[in-house]
Amino acid sequence: MASSTDVRAALVAALQADLVGPFSGAADSTEELTIGPSRWYLTGFLAPKADRDTKDPTAEEELGVGADDEDENETAPEPEPKQKNNFPASMGMSVLLPEHGDEITATVSFAEYVREERDGGDQKKRVVWRRAPHPPRTVVLRLETAAIEEGKSLPDTVGIRVCGKLEPADAPGLEPGTRALSLFVVNERSAGEQGRQDEQFIFQVELALRFEPGFTPRPNRQGEGRGDPDDETSDLQYRTNREWAVGHGVAVGIPEAAGNETIRTTWMPQCEVKKVDTHDEPAVVTSMEELAVLPDGAALAQALRPLVEAYGTWIERQADVALDSEARRKTRRRLLHNARIKALHDDKPVTQGPLRTAEFKQLVSSKAEAPGDLPPTGATFFARSVAPKGGLPTGIGRLVVAAKLREVVAQIGFTRLEPVSADLQGEYDLGVRGARVDRCRRGQPGSGSCTATAIRAARGCRAGTRGRGAHTGSASRSASCNRRGR
Repeated sequence: MASSTDVRAALVAALQADLVGPFSGAADSTEELTIGPSRWYLTGFLAPKADRDTKDPTAEEELGVGADDEDENETAPEPEPKQKNNFPASMGMSVLLPEHGDEITATVSFAEYVREERDGGDQKKRVVWRRAPHPPRTVVLRLETAAIEEGKSLPDTVGIRVCGKLEPADAPGLEPGTRALSLFVVNERSAGEQGRQDEQFIFQVELALRFEPGFTPRPNRQGEGRGDPDDETSDLQYRTNREWAVGHGVAVGIPEAAGNETIRTTWMPQCEVKKVDTHDEPAVVTSMEELAVLPDGAALAQALRPLVEAYGTWIERQADVALDSEARRKTRRRLLHNARIKALHDDKPVTQGPLRTAEFKQLVSSKAEAPGDLPPTGATFFARSVAPKGGLPTGIGRLVVAAKLREVVAQIGFTRLEPVSADLQGEYDLGVRGARVDRCRRGQPGSGSCTATAIRAARGCRAGTRGRGAHTGSASRSASCNRRGR
């Protein structure tokens, strides 16, 4: 049974044969077509500069087609002249070259089709187009501005020339002295006689450039320092990706050989999506079967905690990666800051629980300290578990250092009687419900628009002796309760 890779390769080959040719896929094919090859194949060929007309049957329709949704009550706009379609007469690529190196080799491969008449029976002639493959033709060009612009004609071939342009390249990330080279294959033949125009075409054209010192990759720094977080993040993540060439009227493949010495054009660009290799952490449980049999959520959290800690360690290591610009280092600082803040939020218990218990759980669940582990800018809480070199004294199970710790004092009520004492958890039996500590979003603490540190209003009030207005409950509800007490 064919593998998925074989099936994909067969589909690509079939598409190549249908669009570019030859239909058999063999470079030495002498196939015969019943109509002109410029009508049989859709791309991959170059027409003569002197006769690029496509001979489109609809070309006589000088005006373009109007819009389908035009209102019949409105005056129709003037139709635009129909744009004339032309066959391409050249194709090529642009590359970057280092400062050293005096010449470059260009190899062109192509085929021609010859019109022939065959006996078709009944004294009628049958017209066929026979493919005539050509061996690769090579020219060597001096890397001088005048020599590149003048170009060279292919040997043993009429009217096919390789020429282009050479100029200095100056862009961020390029070494001084880098040169930009554009080379093209140009069909300079004359127009063919009526009915034999395709004999002046060249088909299945390929250009290969070889430069012994190796081509220079172009870094893509368009997203660097643009101010858009997505562009800056992509620039940082794909900073090692390089562009080796740009096709003109055609695509290009990746360089061949270890020295990046050869680049070829292609009419069917392809990209290999590499398989992602997972990273194994010995202490991390990722098996769904093992996780599914754990008894409760606490066990599940305990099993997955090493994964979170491993990610935290990896995040901190990114701070030591060498970067080549301050803009990218700034982007890294932003990403690391966001990741650290997220890690701190993820460390919080799902439910707050009693006050003292919540504080204890928050401290003992702190991550192990790692080299270079510093509190993020603006953090109000940052704690790490520390393992002293000499170990912990007997009776001490864990040592936690809180580098950032903010004490929050919240007014949850008032009374004119003897104040109620807090229990061991730091809670008051006032009939009020605590909320997560957060900033007041609608006003300043104590302003009346919301209680200090977002403490929720009391569920009710306990009225004191009538006339005294004695009251125990939420400060934000005191006015209404006192009025009812009177």
